[in-house]
Amino acid sequence: MSEPTNINNNNNNNNNNNISPRTTSSSFDGDQQQQGQQTLAASLQNRLNLAGTSPLRTLIRASSLQNLPSHSSAKEQQVAPVLVSPTAAVVATTKDKMDLITSDLIHPGPSSKYDFVKVKVRLEDHYYVLSRFLISRVLNVTKVDAADSVKISLELKKRLVDQGRLTLSQAELESELFSILLTYGYGAEYIDRYRMTTQFHHQRVPLIILISGPKCTGKSWLATQLAERLNLSTVLQTTLVQDLMDTIIREFNPTTGSDLFGMPSDPPIVFKNYSTKEELLTDFKKECYMIRHGVDTDIEKCFEEGKAIIIEGPHIDPNLFKELLEERTMKAPSPIQTSSDDSPAAPAAPPVSLAQKLKPKVKGIIIPFVLALNKNDHTLLVENWLSCSETNSAYAKKSFGDDPEVQTKRVVENLQTIQEYLCQGVPPFVRVDVNAYNFLETLDVMHSAVLHRINSVYSGHVKGFEYET
Repeated sequence: MSEPTNINNNNNNNNNNNISPRTTSSSFDGDQQQQGQQTLAASLQNRLNLAGTSPLRTLIRASSLQNLPSHSSAKEQQVAPVLVSPTAAVVATTKDKMDLITSDLIHPGPSSKYDFVKVKVRLEDHYYVLSRFLISRVLNVTKVDAADSVKISLELKKRLVDQGRLTLSQAELESELFSILLTYGYGAEYIDRYRMTTQFHHQRVPLIILISGPKCTGKSWLATQLAERLNLSTVLQTTLVQDLMDTIIREFNPTTGSDLFGMPSDPPIVFKNYSTKEELLTDFKKECYMIRHGVDTDIEKCFEEGKAIIIEGPHIDPNLFKELLEERTMKAPSPIQTSSDDSPAAPAAPPVSLAQKLKPKVKGIIIPFVLALNKNDHTLLVENWLSCSETNSAYAKKSFGDDPEVQTKRVVENLQTIQEYLCQGVPPFVRVDVNAYNFLETLDVMHSAVLHRINSVYSGHVKGFEYET
């Protein structure tokens, strides 16, 4: 302890030799602190004037950095000798923090200065604030490239702000947006999609997308990616509904929970040895029947609140959704026909029931898919599925023996039997052959099919916006 004391004493002596006898150490530190603060304040003011930044943002940024630690590591602080006074160290630390503030103000992050300016758009009898994010998301729905959609939305906001058009109508907004789309090479097809999409969302038309298919066909990935492209927030998996129903029933009836109608079997049906295909399909239909009632509440909620949802899973039996498709799907309007005296009389309309008179059911757009995969590609995906799950591998080993090839073969046979049954629901379900080597190609097919179905069914019901001229 004696050596460090001598070093500090020597440093203090050297510092005192450089100070005038008439100036004390405390007064020197006070003058140095005051002079450093004045210099720092003047430097910061000059930087802010050059940056042209509001004081409010400076204050917010400064408050977030007030507890910022020093840049030097703890090891360097212990080894490095103290060569400056404590006041000078405080001024230096504060100066480093202010440098970070001004650097952030002069070189901002991904946000733009145009984001701080609000542009109000008149739509019928109300206003809404223009959002670059929402514009880019709607452009993604119309299959505009993601990078281009960000650039187009920023250029739109920049053009309006630079022109001082902070209040405009929906028609004027779309006119500017469509002119920018044309410059980026997106023609009339994308413009029509944008108009259809915006009107579809503004009028809150219910949208339900069903994705059926056996296990190991990429349903979950395709559903989440399709929801991302269509800007939908809800994806419901039938496997989660089945697990939830099984948990609730086992809690109230633990002894006979697994023996109830439609409850998951142990092992699952794809890992069972069935003597005939009919036995497999009988158990499969029971599970599908229970899941159909489990998702009915979510479907009705979408119709009542005008929301959109994607329901995916292996338990979507097309035969159990035929009634829903017939009663609740919006029909494309038939072309107007001119009547003549020679034309046959139109058939009488079917009688309307009392329930339909009292409370007519809300209709929406229902788009059902069934995914199919050829046997060779299905085998590869099943092999990967079994190798990545110890539980599934244990089920297969217990049911089909220790040979991995036999396990994969028997599981694929069960899944292919389920796939053949599900594909019998085409139509009204739309069959999509999955490309196991390029899922993005399959995603594009489904995306295009959704846009085509919405356009064909919904376009005839569009009332259009009451644009202000």
